[in-house]
Amino acid sequence: MRKLIIILILLPMMVLTAKAQNPEFPALPSEAQEYMPHESQSFTDGLMYIIGNAIKELTPDLSAGIKTAVFLLSAALATTYISSVNGSAKKSAELVCIIISGTVLLSSTNSLVHLGVETIQQLDGYSKLLLPIMTTALSSEGAVTKSAALYGGTAIFSSLLTGVLTKLFIPVIYVFIVLCIADRAFDAGVLSSLKTFLKWLMTWILKLVLYVFTGYITVTGIASGSTDAMALRATKITVSGMIPVVGGIISDASEAILVGAGLMKNTAGIYGIFAFLAICIRPILKISVHCILLKITAALCGVFGLKSQTGLVEDFSQAMSMALAATGSMCLLLLISTVAFMKGVQ
Repeated sequence: MRKLIIILILLPMMVLTAKAQNPEFPALPSEAQEYMPHESQSFTDGLMYIIGNAIKELTPDLSAGIKTAVFLLSAALATTYISSVNGSAKKSAELVCIIISGTVLLSSTNSLVHLGVETIQQLDGYSKLLLPIMTTALSSEGAVTKSAALYGGTAIFSSLLTGVLTKLFIPVIYVFIVLCIADRAFDAGVLSSLKTFLKWLMTWILKLVLYVFTGYITVTGIASGSTDAMALRATKITVSGMIPVVGGIISDASEAILVGAGLMKNTAGIYGIFAFLAICIRPILKISVHCILLKITAALCGVFGLKSQTGLVEDFSQAMSMALAATGSMCLLLLISTVAFMKGVQ
């Protein structure tokens, strides 16, 4: 009879443990689903699968980037030729070259910036669906305080960073681009100082948000982790002493329950890492390819001695670098949070 009572008491816990090992995760955006690795793959194999699939699809981006580079180099060559034939037309030719090059660069940069914005919004939206699952798993393992602190901090900082990036950072990139074109076209020193300040300001804002968030994760992880560990031990001792006959058995069985909750937490954490990478890997690689090609193009343009066009191409590569930093910062914030969730009760 006693064994039957114990089984009936532990049965719901065993069911929860079994469910914890196979949690249901929210569906990824359609464009990110093809990058998700198979469940049977190891963590390393999963990462390689995501990166490998993303690299395979870079061919169109390389082709588009090379076409842009060839056009810019052709414009530089034509400008150099016109300047050598007719010296009086040098300034006019360089101005036309800057306008044409700026128009072409603005078109490609605009699409990449919009891609970055869309990725940031997708990351923020998916985190709102996935983080509650990791919070539940970590809470069921005994880290109630830590799970609440991590979820609250991540939700606040991800929303804050999304708002800063989409409503402030991205518009400033367009202001930076306009200033770059005007500065290279009219050689205005004041505009050069202003665009340098904008670049510094945006970099400083990104670093500040990530530093504060990392500090928050560190402090809450240390403080709440110790609190949760003590609370968990106290609960086990109380259960063992207060429940007659089966109190000790239930207390020991709680270890098995916590193992199941830990499996769910780690499963959700690994899935979260893969999911966030699957969402951002393609945009990050695409922006990176265009940024690298622009830097190479700027170096080649310098061969023709066109300082203005070389500087303009370098400016646009910096604008893409800022878009890349914005997208990467959002992904990094969520990855840091996911790893913090996977640490559990220390």
